[in-house]
Amino acid sequence: GLMLPFAFIKNKIIAYLLYVSGFLFYFVFMNIKSFYCKNFNKLQNFQNIFILTILSYPFLYNMDKGNFDMILFIILGLSVYAFKSEKYMLSAILLAVENACKPFPALFLLLFLFKKKYKEFFLSIILTALLVVGGFMILPDNFFNQIIVLIKNLVFFKIVYVNNNNLSDAGMGFGSSLFMPLKLIFCKLSSTPIISTYLLDKLYNYFSIAITTITIFFTWKEKTYWKQLTLLICNFLLIPCITYDYKLIFLFIPLWLFVTQKEKTKFDLAYTILFALLLITKNMVIVH
Repeated sequence: GLMLPFAFIKNKIIAYLLYVSGFLFYFVFMNIKSFYCKNFNKLQNFQNIFILTILSYPFLYNMDKGNFDMILFIILGLSVYAFKSEKYMLSAILLAVENACKPFPALFLLLFLFKKKYKEFFLSIILTALLVVGGFMILPDNFFNQIIVLIKNLVFFKIVYVNNNNLSDAGMGFGSSLFMPLKLIFCKLSSTPIISTYLLDKLYNYFSIAITTITIFFTWKEKTYWKQLTLLICNFLLIPCITYDYKLIFLFIPLWLFVTQKEKTKFDLAYTILFALLLITKNMVIVH
């Protein structure tokens, strides 16, 4: 539904410019707000903000692909800042819209439980369910037929892209997932039939559950908000089998909070280096 208005614009260039304008405005605005330093002159600030904005790998990747996550990035950013401002109801509603579109930030619901905001927690879940069902009901086809088609497409996608034992497709474009390096190694060393990748996928599912459980535990123990966000965002970037690089843009959300935090610690330099490494430009792996 969020993409529907752009479908009525005949000129593709104009449609694209209108589509990315909101993302550009939000991204540039937040970078200026977060990275502007009073100790630097205007030229130095402009150079720093320009580099962090225009030349960052996640930004360039998103501008090239024009993925729907550009809109989700804005919604999640607004939800995060509403939560930080203790506007928990607004944050829950925005998170519901986010999860109704794509469920990867669902773990953020736990932050409401950690804050004992049970009403907002259940409201967000119910609203997500209503939006999902409402979205299916608007479409002309039968509701249950759409569910069946969606499940079939997901199964087919997993067979073709995730469980494919072909070396040329082993790495794919899912460069942010931990699964793909393991799959590349597995396919390189294994001469067994395609069924072998199903075993790898099954084992990786157990690994994902274990890592996610550990992530949730440390998020619960952690009291600093931006660190909690970093843990949860890294989880949905690294753990799923099918994570594209355009999702790296979500790392800017905890980065903005980290840069603007008032409390300084001896580990700030280490955090800065880690953020820089996660945002650095990389080559896609191609196996022949």
